[in-house]
Amino acid sequence: MRVGFIYTSPFPAKRGFSAADRRVRDLVRGLHKAGVETFLLVPRYHAKASLDSNIEEYPIEYVGSYVFGKLTLINRLFFWFAVLRYVVRNNIDTLILYNTQADSVLFSYFLKARGIKIVTEICDLHSNSDKFNLKA
Repeated sequence: MRVGFIYTSPFPAKRGFSAADRRVRDLVRGLHKAGVETFLLVPRYHAKASLDSNIEEYPIEYVGSYVFGKLTLINRLFFWFAVLRYVVRNNIDTLILYNTQADSVLFSYFLKARGIKIVTEICDLHSNSDKFNLKA
């Protein structure tokens, strides 16, 4: 079984591991230690905010291209097309989406049509937004 894990934040981040980074690392590491062939796919436009060295026991692939600077939407579209290409070429059975945004929905349909299982994570509002406070 081959599992691709998509995480759309810098990984491993130069600023240190956030709680979401640690969850992703633990999930991918757990699958890898259970004998599942895993790949962590991160957008190439986050490569500058990521550490150069990979000390993890699973591969981290930076896919997509970074050609349009601050035009984030175009960079994200390039990322999703690169994910489609990567998943089909590497014969990945299951794709887990973690910390993705609404642009992943359309590409999930393309992947499902090819017989690839999609697993999504439902983000907590308080875990990715600093505008809301649970104590308030």
